[in-house]
Amino acid sequence: MSRILIVDDDNDILRFAEVLLASHGHEAVTCSSALRALEILHTHQVDLVVIDIVMPVMDGFDLLKEIKKLPNFRAPILMLTGRNATEDVRRAISLGASDYMIKP
Repeated sequence: MSRILIVDDDNDILRFAEVLLASHGHEAVTCSSALRALEILHTHQVDLVVIDIVMPVMDGFDLLKEIKKLPNFRAPILMLTGRNATEDVRRAISLGASDYMIKP
């Protein structure tokens, strides 16, 4: 079973992710803020992180930068957004994201 951290300020997305991942045998750890995500990553091992780019207080790019500073962090990071902007893709990859996905 993989543990997947989903960070998104949309509670509907978080609930959907929990149900979908559980139906495939994975554990979803969800939170609606970047600050809470950092707290979780300091205390839990995860196999994948999925981060929404547009969030209040700290956006997904800033969270990605902070995660990359964590010692021994090796999980892939998938950036998620509702925008289809080429510059966002380039920025996400240049900051160390493994991939990028546009929300349907």
